[in-house]
Amino acid sequence: MLYLRVRLSFAVLCCLVSGVSAGRANGEETSAAGDAKNSSRRVADAATYNARGFAFKAKGKYDKAIANYDVAIRLDPTKALYFNNRGTAWIAKGAYDKAIADYDVSIRLKPKNIMAFHNRAVAWKAKGELDKAIADYDEAILLDPKKATSYYNRGHARFSTGEYKRVIDDYNEAIRLDPKISVYHNSLAWLLATCPDTKFRDGMKAVEHATRACELSRWKSDTNLGTLSAAYATQGDFEQAKQWLQKAIKLNPKAHKDIRAKMLEAYEAGEPYGQQVK
Repeated sequence: MLYLRVRLSFAVLCCLVSGVSAGRANGEETSAAGDAKNSSRRVADAATYNARGFAFKAKGKYDKAIANYDVAIRLDPTKALYFNNRGTAWIAKGAYDKAIADYDVSIRLKPKNIMAFHNRAVAWKAKGELDKAIADYDEAILLDPKKATSYYNRGHARFSTGEYKRVIDDYNEAIRLDPKISVYHNSLAWLLATCPDTKFRDGMKAVEHATRACELSRWKSDTNLGTLSAAYATQGDFEQAKQWLQKAIKLNPKAHKDIRAKMLEAYEAGEPYGQQVK
């Protein structure tokens, strides 16, 4: 009987040990499944908060947008997009250093992040650090040479450096890639009509692009009509210049009042208008 008891006890013990081992394995599987489920939930929740942030930003509620992006990033700090999006909200608030910091992280997480390079360039330009802005636009263009916006914005940044030939080249490339964007034609026309360095002025091309800008905006943009006015003045047609300027003023009497007064004064004196804007 003793032998049987010993054998039985050993058998029971074996079963108990096996039971403990099986239970531990099942527990680990359950824990792993739970972790995976929680991870998936966090990722899904992060995406929801990112979407909320995007919606608040679209409404101009930047603080609420940032608060939601903060949660999205806390839930999923590996997502480059969330840092990029929070950066855009910081830019909207004028907090350019914070925006740049977010874009730095976004680029570190995703080195070929075209959006982040492009948006960081916007922040650098807003800070007046044009060389850094241009360098980021260069990188964005290398990553996507068919993105018209990058050429246009790089040209806009280059204007302040006085590299007018390069500005014209960038604007022309933007137009080649996306010829139906009114602002591209308008900015090129304004530069060709009013460039501080007169050797880059070209009245004929200025009228061509200003007219195209007006067509694309259905002749409802006072800015484009004002550019067409300056273009005609560069050609020496001051009557047309005055007519288009008056139409621009009539369309939006409160816009650019000082500049338009100077434009009219120049036309009355038989001179084209030159101004370092746009």
